Amino acid sequence: MPEADAAGRRSGAIVAVTALAVVLLGGGAAGAYVLARAWRAAAEREDEYAWSAAKREADAHARAGDYTRALEAIDSFRARAKSDRYASDAMAMRTEIAATKVDAEMRILAEQQKRVAYGEKLARAKELVGEKEYDEAIVVLEEAIAILPEDPGAQAMIATVRRAKALAVDGD
Repeated sequence: MPEADAAGRRSGAIVAVTALAVVLLGGGAAGAYVLARAWRAAAEREDEYAWSAAKREADAHARAGDYTRALEAIDSFRARAKSDRYASDAMAMRTEIAATKVDAEMRILAEQQKRVAYGEKLARAKELVGEKEYDEAIVVLEEAIAILPEDPGAQAMIATVRRAKALAVDGD
């Protein structure tokens, strides 16, 4: 984050100049107040640049589907922040990315469950064909098609079962 490093150098320079002015003006309570304000302003400036960089990094990772690294970018900013100025923004972004991550994981899990159910239907249909229960196998294959209509496996298997049934009927 070269941008954040440059911000830190600028902020450090501001504080140094302010501290010098306080010393030259004789210090005291007013000087301490001025110095504290300079430190706070410098910290907020550093956080502004750091938050901007962390936000860009988190957005890039989230767009790429790497929600874990997006969350890490935000958490890293929160750990390094010198002020609370961007705390609510960081927390809001973190909450949004975490929710998106959970949603993506749920979609993946649902797809895996569909594939498992589809595979079980295909296996059951094969068993039924082995038992020469062709009509029941076709029903199970139609259930498989309802689970994953875009997969051509069950469609092809139905055609094979129908041919096998026709041959079995002709052979009887």
